Amino acid sequence: MPEEDEIVGLWSAEAGYYSAMDDEVFAFWPDGTGFVEYARPYVSDCVDFRWTRLSPGVLRLEPFRRTFVEDGDVFASEVPAAEDAAYRIDLEDRPLEEAPMLAMYLAASFVMYEDQGHGLATRTPSERLRDPQWRLGE
Repeated sequence: MPEEDEIVGLWSAEAGYYSAMDDEVFAFWPDGTGFVEYARPYVSDCVDFRWTRLSPGVLRLEPFRRTFVEDGDVFASEVPAAEDAAYRIDLEDRPLEEAPMLAMYLAASFVMYEDQGHGLATRTPSERLRDPQWRLGE
């Protein structure tokens, strides 16, 4: 995976909007790993995966871990099957941004908001996010 791949980065459904009670984020690293996490107060559902590009606009996502957290209790959940997922990236206006921002739409079975764009928060997600124990607050 080249570092300049258009999907590399941290993408958030709430990027560029006023604060909300929940969010869904995608993280894609250039080494072919990433995760999708849906979070709201006291609840998190996170799927870690490996990704490869099949063609422009199509990724192969191979989940290898799913973790669900509720009220501080951590549970291993059923790992979704590998799948080919279509995506697109558009420019969108967001209320808190002065200029249109990139937004990714990802159609995968374990994505909660596949019909909502996820704005590009950063091209360089924190390395700490790779650690599921850190993400889970352990």
